[in-house]
Amino acid sequence: MRLLAPALALSLLLMLSANPIAGGGPDFSVLVFSKTSGFRHGSIGAGTALIQELGMANGFSVDTTENADDFTTENLARYRVVIWLNTTGDVLDASQQDAFENFIQEGGGFVGVHSATDTEYDWEWYGQLVGGDAWFQNHPAIQDATLDVVDAKHPSTAHLAPSFTFRDEWYNFQNDPTPFVDVLLTIDETTYSGGSMGPGHPISWNQMFDGGRSWYTAMGHGSGTYSDPDFQQHLLGGILWAAGATGPGRIPTTMTLGRAPSGMLQVSWEPSACIGSRDHAIFEGAVGDWSSHRSLACSDTGDDMQELVMPTFGDRYYLVVPVNDEVEGSYGLDSFGNERPASADGACRATRSLSCP
Repeated sequence: MRLLAPALALSLLLMLSANPIAGGGPDFSVLVFSKTSGFRHGSIGAGTALIQELGMANGFSVDTTENADDFTTENLARYRVVIWLNTTGDVLDASQQDAFENFIQEGGGFVGVHSATDTEYDWEWYGQLVGGDAWFQNHPAIQDATLDVVDAKHPSTAHLAPSFTFRDEWYNFQNDPTPFVDVLLTIDETTYSGGSMGPGHPISWNQMFDGGRSWYTAMGHGSGTYSDPDFQQHLLGGILWAAGATGPGRIPTTMTLGRAPSGMLQVSWEPSACIGSRDHAIFEGAVGDWSSHRSLACSDTGDDMQELVMPTFGDRYYLVVPVNDEVEGSYGLDSFGNERPASADGACRATRSLSCP
């Protein structure tokens, strides 16, 4: 059964705003895995080269492998993200699958490109990781189609026009992942031939799953795709999100804290802090001591993206918790999948129709 994560928490230290890919050496490492036991895409080389270039330009190191023996708990612990680049068929044995499950459960990230959904059909957990058992079913001929951005705030889609034309091999999936994931891009089936999933046909999506992060795009069939600037930024945003390098939460979020004329602390954050969220709560606590959190403000209006709160002295940790309609009453998870605050005692829980106490 898929583990449904509560609405994600967007947390930042007081007055801290930083570019996660700026600075000295690599901030994290990724492993590109491109083993195939079925159809082999000729674009694997171009995809690997692109990811290596993205790593050099954006502060992360890249290793590549087609050797499933590299899937051990010890080796995978070296990486923040494992990218399944056009894998096909049965590529891992049982012990290697266990190691990869452990990697995700320990907070690792998964990035799946194109035929990552044409992989491991008999591994139930993998189908949930990819999203809603959305394994590949079939595809029509390569052709142009119109894609629509569903989430314009995600780092993998924020650069895209609301609707745009792209040429690729467009997958139909065995199951629609939409109920289980956050859809980022859909394809308009009226703009090409061979689509069979109807309105809202998903092409790219992400989710928090089993303690880690999962991001997938169905784009990436041909070598030319990897030289397209929009796709390059799409893939980069997915990698950074899966690595947790865009800031905690679902989108790159900047929280600003300033003094209001009244002397209170004014907490503001980006709109659409959580897809589908209508309510939120703000907590304050000591850094590293989650049990110290206390509620400062709550709202059920959904439209206000700032609050006035009374701060305390010293270095404090401020937490904005969006409350998603589907998991009403949750606090939220931080970027490591941990519930914040740690204790429910006395915590403020937003509700759909009532203000918090």
